Amino acid sequence: MLLEGSGDIADREDETQKWMERALSSCTRGGPIPDYARFAQMMSTRAPRLQQPVMLAAIAAAMVDNERTLAVLNAWTPAGSVDAAPHLRNLQRFKLLLSVPQYLGIKALQALRSMYVHAGGSKLLDIIDHAIASALAPEDEDTPAARLLRHLGNETS
Repeated sequence: MLLEGSGDIADREDETQKWMERALSSCTRGGPIPDYARFAQMMSTRAPRLQQPVMLAAIAAAMVDNERTLAVLNAWTPAGSVDAAPHLRNLQRFKLLLSVPQYLGIKALQALRSMYVHAGGSKLLDIIDHAIASALAPEDEDTPAARLLRHLGNETS
């Protein structure tokens, strides 16, 4: 259903969010270090086959969910009244989600930014904006406009 686009859009969005949740869970299970290699492999081989708007919506939702969970946990953690394990898992997921922009093109990054803001996200805007600036100005391009975009991107990181 995800690959062929059949069925209702809400069902595809729900299934895609479940796919993203399973991907994040499988890459943060079993240790203090996220499995970046597995996440990169899943994003590069499986995610592109999903319908891109649905996939971007799932990524934006996961980013916002993890951002909110971390904010709540950070508010309670100083007193030591919260188990560190869920906090660590969400931090691992957050680290994995931060690597998503490297797999997306400029239009997808702009769409992800819009969906992320629409979903109520704010803390990762500078990272998404840096990815957009980097996509607009590749490192090997040496024009004044490219240098300016890289400079603006570096200031947000």
